[in-house]
Amino acid sequence: MGHKLYSILGLDRNNNPSQNDIKKAYKIKAMINHPDKNKGDEKAEERFKDISKAYETLSDENKKRIYDQVGDDGYDESNNGMSGMPGMDHSDIFERFFRGGNSPFGHHFGGFDHGRQQQDQKCNSLQKNITVTLDDVFEGINKNITLTINKYCLNCMKVCKNCNGSGTVKQVMNMGIMTQIFTGTCDKCSGNGHMIEGKSSCSECSGKGKYTKDVNAHLHLPKGIDNGFKTSFPEMGEQPKSTNQKAGDLVLEVKLAPHPHFRRNGNDLYYKCNISYIESVIGKEINILYFKDTITVNTNIFGVVYPGKSYLIENKGLPVINSNKMGNMFIEFNIVYPKIKNNEKIGELEELLKAVFIN
Repeated sequence: MGHKLYSILGLDRNNNPSQNDIKKAYKIKAMINHPDKNKGDEKAEERFKDISKAYETLSDENKKRIYDQVGDDGYDESNNGMSGMPGMDHSDIFERFFRGGNSPFGHHFGGFDHGRQQQDQKCNSLQKNITVTLDDVFEGINKNITLTINKYCLNCMKVCKNCNGSGTVKQVMNMGIMTQIFTGTCDKCSGNGHMIEGKSSCSECSGKGKYTKDVNAHLHLPKGIDNGFKTSFPEMGEQPKSTNQKAGDLVLEVKLAPHPHFRRNGNDLYYKCNISYIESVIGKEINILYFKDTITVNTNIFGVVYPGKSYLIENKGLPVINSNKMGNMFIEFNIVYPKIKNNEKIGELEELLKAVFIN
């Protein structure tokens, strides 16, 4: 499972680079490979795009976590990468990184100036849990779902007059010969900069200022996922309250429901089975429901079965994510011992067992 985005930035994933390391690496690579500094080099722009794409993924903790789990082959850019962020391209990332007068190329970037004076502020991501079964882990999930989004009606939003849309207010206090200025959150709009001015004639919200919208989306969870696996839906998180905001992302985190028969440990499955003492000696055929299949095992293949020991069945566990490999199954037997009902036969039983078993 490859992770080429690290090497594009000149980083070694095994060294677990920090966000500061990622920023430093991007700054060096972006400045060296910027098309404005490589006139006549037709491949410079492609290198610059790859560098920006790598930084966009690795600088976002949620995207980085998903990428680290699934690697290059399993990473779905349509859900997690730059292509899921309308309006964001390599020059946007460069401009955002050097915003504040630190750009090595001034305020504009040659052929990459799109006339944007300021990048729209992105709203917060929303994180929710999604419960999956062990059957889902075994089969993977590929299905269309409907997400209900709570949206703010921009038609009914107005700029807060108390703070002029800044979300903060200043209070000047004269203290003798000194003047002190305090800055705080605007109490009229709670720091949002905008307020709802409900219009009963509004076709979107009927004057409530909010409304819900159902959006179709595709949920893809690869085989073999574990607790904590995350997938994201761009622009389906927190919604804008003004026109200079962009919707945040919705992040779904997997929570695994208990299974009635199997206990999971990584990609291995553990199965418990009750057998009698006599069956542990002479053998018993058992049937194990293995998702949509049935595994038939005769305990004779293990010899005499002992309690507290795990017996291996290879390649009958869970899929290893993004590979063709399978985990194993381990059977743990609980032996039910009988009560002696005929003490006169104990001697005969002892002789018989000596004839059957090898010490």
